[in-house]
This record gives sequence, C-alpha cells and structure tokens, in this order.
Amino acid sequence: MGDCRRRAWLGFLAAAVLATSCRVGAFRADALTEPFPDGALDHGTGGSAGADSGPPCDLLLQNCTEATDFCYPLDGVAGATQCKPPGTGSVMTACISSLECYGRNACVFVPESQLTMCVTICDPGALDTGCPPKAPCHLIPGYRAGYCVP
Repeated sequence: MGDCRRRAWLGFLAAAVLATSCRVGAFRADALTEPFPDGALDHGTGGSAGADSGPPCDLLLQNCTEATDFCYPLDGVAGATQCKPPGTGSVMTACISSLECYGRNACVFVPESQLTMCVTICDPGALDTGCPPKAPCHLIPGYRAGYCVP
C-alpha cells in the first residue's frame, strides 16, 4: 500500500508542476500593439527595416527629423515605418506603395471600395480621429494608426 501512495503522490506532484508551468501571464495593456511597433517610440528600437528605408517614425506624430519628409508605413513589413519625401497621389488615388501618396496619407487596401488607394492617416483611439465628420477611422493592419474610410 505504501508503494501505491508514493506513486499517487508523485503523480499529483508532477501534475501540479505541469499545471503551474503552463500558466499565461497577466494581460498587458499593449498586447495588441506589441508585435507591431509604430516606430521609434516603441521600445526604443524603431520599426524601420531595410537599407533603403528612411529613419523610423510614428505615423500619428509624423515626427520625421527632416521638415520635408513624412512618416509612411514601410511596405511589406508590418509595423515598420520610414521617413520619406511626399508622393503625388491624393486621397482616393489608386496606389501600389505608400510612398506614392501625399504626406500624412498611406496606401491601404480599402475593403469598402475593393481597391488599394491613398487614404488619410487617423488616430482610431482619439475622440477627434482626424477624419471628416461621420467618416470612420479603421485600423491599418499591423499599426496603432488608422485610415479614414473615404
């Protein structure tokens, strides 16, 4: 009988160790943005990647060091940003790259139109999002910033 109790106790102990090692930590407020930093303000590392990209920046703050540059999403790299001179594409112009768009705009697939177009960058978390009245501000996938639905 002592051998059975010992095995039961070891089984219970093993189960207790496994149960405590699988716990998930506390919810973090930035959990939704953690894998997709918007630039230099997140973790101090910047979100820029690639040799031809400009310095990292924040899409909402538009904090590029050169007064003639604007902050754009880095195409193909979720969460990464770059400072570049403005393009010539106005709002609702079809585009392939954000660098084709005017400053403070981004090239985003807009489900409502089924097109990729230049749209105004907005702040979905603010009371005044920066969009025209009654125009919603949708989140840009991979960023804290959003875009105004035309």
